[in-house]
Amino acid sequence: MTKLLQVYKEARVNPPRIDQRYDVRWCPAPNGSVKINVDAGIKGRTGVGQLAAVVRDSTGNSLICATKSIGNIFSPFHAEIQALDFGLKIAKTSNYQVIVVESDSKLAISEVMKADQSLCMWQGLLFDISRTSMSFRSCMFSHVKRNANRLAHELTRVQMDYECDMFWYGGMPPNLCNPDDC
Repeated sequence: MTKLLQVYKEARVNPPRIDQRYDVRWCPAPNGSVKINVDAGIKGRTGVGQLAAVVRDSTGNSLICATKSIGNIFSPFHAEIQALDFGLKIAKTSNYQVIVVESDSKLAISEVMKADQSLCMWQGLLFDISRTSMSFRSCMFSHVKRNANRLAHELTRVQMDYECDMFWYGGMPPNLCNPDDC
């Protein structure tokens, strides 16, 4: 019993350290598919949201970077599901068929996955996202940590002051460095 008590006391004085630092980075889409990272932000209390979508191929090349300014955004969650819809619409108009959509909003991804059972006030938008996702040969939604979504996050932040829709094809905006390369 004394040995057990000694181990217990040592564990309390010197608890094991768990290194919670980990490097989460963006990973390319599987061959034959594209990955669309989306993010959103709200400009103060204006109700104006900035949506961003970054489409990259399986080698990591930027195919499309896009931002969209949108009014009547009521919460960060509302902005994030609008960003998911924005990313899907870009993929659809670009005729991509096999896509992976990533967001750093766990709640938005979770609600999209259960769109037909969601009770949130934006159920109609979630249903539209679900219906659009079925128009692709393959569409997968995935939650990622912010570090794995940095390019879309930075694009949202940098474009926040412009409040206009912008598209860059075959590259990135000139005022933005790819944080995934850093």
